[in-house]
Amino acid sequence: MNGYKGHAPFIDNSGAEITQVHHDLEDIVNCALSILQRITRSHDLCLDKWGPSAVLGSRIVRNAFESVNNRGARIRLITEVSKENLVYCKEFTAFAEVRHLQKVMGNFSISDAKWYTASSVSDKDKPPKRLIVSNVQEIAEQHQYFFETLWDKAIPLEARIVELEQGLTPQRTTIVESPGELAGHLRRSIESSSWLNVCSPLGDLGRVHEIASASLEEVLEKHGNGNHRGLKWIGHIDVQDLPLVKHYLELGMEIRHASRVLLNFLVTDKEFNFTVSNVEQGEATPSVLMSNEPPYIRQFNSLFTEIWSSGIDAEERIRQILEGQEHGDINIIRNPGVALDTYKRLIRNAQHEIMILFPSKNSIERQSEVGMVDLLKEKLAQSPDSLKIRLIAPYQAMKGESADNIMKSALTGKNKGISVRAIGEIQTGYKATVVVTDGKAALMMEQKNDLAETFEDAIGLSTFSESRPGVMSYASIFESLWSQTELYDQVKRANEQLELAYEQLEEHDRLQKEFINIAAHELRTPVQPLLGMADILIMESEGTDKVEITKDELELIIRNAKRLERLSSDILQVTRIESNKLELQKEITNQNDEIRNVIVDVKKSIASSGRKIEIRFDPKAEPIQVLADRSRISEVLSNLIDNATKFTSEGSIVVTSGLLGTAGQSRRGAFVKVIDCGRGIDPEIYPRLFTKFATKSDKGTGLGLYISKSIIQAHGGRIWAENNVERRGATFAFTLPLAA
Repeated sequence: MNGYKGHAPFIDNSGAEITQVHHDLEDIVNCALSILQRITRSHDLCLDKWGPSAVLGSRIVRNAFESVNNRGARIRLITEVSKENLVYCKEFTAFAEVRHLQKVMGNFSISDAKWYTASSVSDKDKPPKRLIVSNVQEIAEQHQYFFETLWDKAIPLEARIVELEQGLTPQRTTIVESPGELAGHLRRSIESSSWLNVCSPLGDLGRVHEIASASLEEVLEKHGNGNHRGLKWIGHIDVQDLPLVKHYLELGMEIRHASRVLLNFLVTDKEFNFTVSNVEQGEATPSVLMSNEPPYIRQFNSLFTEIWSSGIDAEERIRQILEGQEHGDINIIRNPGVALDTYKRLIRNAQHEIMILFPSKNSIERQSEVGMVDLLKEKLAQSPDSLKIRLIAPYQAMKGESADNIMKSALTGKNKGISVRAIGEIQTGYKATVVVTDGKAALMMEQKNDLAETFEDAIGLSTFSESRPGVMSYASIFESLWSQTELYDQVKRANEQLELAYEQLEEHDRLQKEFINIAAHELRTPVQPLLGMADILIMESEGTDKVEITKDELELIIRNAKRLERLSSDILQVTRIESNKLELQKEITNQNDEIRNVIVDVKKSIASSGRKIEIRFDPKAEPIQVLADRSRISEVLSNLIDNATKFTSEGSIVVTSGLLGTAGQSRRGAFVKVIDCGRGIDPEIYPRLFTKFATKSDKGTGLGLYISKSIIQAHGGRIWAENNVERRGATFAFTLPLAA
């Protein structure tokens, strides 16, 4: 670095890297003007609260800024906006974007990402006393990155003006890692609260006692005098915690015991703090996410209330410990998300044995979607010799086309540490997922809706137990069912080969006869009107070269010809599907537009038939961009809506579409549902609804749903159907992947 006092402006004609320090006012102004005159693309400034007044205090510098703006370069300013400098910040908006950031210290700028300048802290309306200027590439790049980071954290000037003019408390969400700053903030949070709720291990109460005992005692004294709404703390109470727990119980703190404390947070009427410990080189270094935004406060106070309601009063916990009557905890879990976290923790902590009873095929698929199958595989890979996993699943899950990969792997011997057995759903009578680990802990998750698509929607009340009698009861149920499946497997294996061969021959013969009968009937239906019309026309043509034909006769010919074309097309489609030659021409398309087009065509068909059926479209999102073959998806939509009209004599058919997952989650895809008010799905057809020739209609080959399923699966989606619970009719639905 070259330090000097002279009057030569900063010149960069040689292209050499230079770093200079200017002390003389004239040098400072000339250097600043020299750089401003060269700017072609951008000029980014970070100034302390008096920086804007120093810039605007010089008419020459102000004119230079206006000239930069007139050349089309972008000017951005970060500063601490206050009532004292608000007028200058507003003036700056004439040629710059302005954002506010608390406690900006020092001044620097980056011009065209090439020139870096820094100046001493300024006084109001006065220029800086020192200026550092450099065109060293590394320095410019580092400070450009630093500026972009600050810019992302800053808030627009308009929002800051609202805060200042309306006297609002700025809403902030920040992370603090400095131990000194954390201690000071903790004391301020406690002392400024009107109520205080803490969910944390009781060991943390000891650390808070060391840091802020005076603040805690002050708040508890205010509570005793009726000037504070109280302090609640929930955590795991062990023997070593008893002296401190008794001390704060005497001072008026409300304390409860929880078997497991998975979260560490503090919430008051004014703010929320969430603590995360980063373990580095054997030492825990806490960092705290702090926010005064109302949604955070409401959400975590609601979570605290739920955890508090399931806790044990501290005095009862103390009595259990002192009398040696401590039992394992039994907790009722109402939140499906907490139940899932508990489920994952049990699997991760298992050392010797994991036993899981699945209530249905759908439950396996849902648990696979939330990562439980991958977690089991990962756990087994970590302890292939010492860990044993036993699973009981319904027979339908083991046999069905969508049987989970872990089931297939276990049955083929790829995962030797996993044993899987099948049992009928009727035999178990069980509508819950049961998990037992190491004979020490058990989790029972009720299944309230097996047709729900997500884990959260399917799970009801859950029970977690570390009580030995409770755990052994669940283990005994599992062992009993395991023994039943063993007897079942022995009989099944003895007859399996014979039954399989017989079923294959019988099924082949049945399908062959069924196809011949259906194809013959479907071919005869349109052919007979065509032949009859041809005979009539021939009779009418006797003695003349011309024949008159009516519009109705022509429509009859066209309608039956199209039916023949549709039948041949369906048969060709099935041939392509079974030979794995179904081709897709995927493109990004608006799913809702395709639905509207199909509905228009179906409405025309209904109008011509004279039936009183209304078709309504109710999109839940707009637009919905999917990656799909437009013609194939239109074919699926036509099949499903036509199918609904076949079984609906009158009333309404509702088509709805939307996105899977909530707004706060990553979207997993799009869905379409066709809901009719007809006679519903026949129980005889339901198990084979999407197979070939499955139909109860007096028209059609029964190939439409089979083709639809093949098209949707080829897109990576899924298709399903169910009878409506609260109204007549049925619902057919499918999903598609979203366009990236």
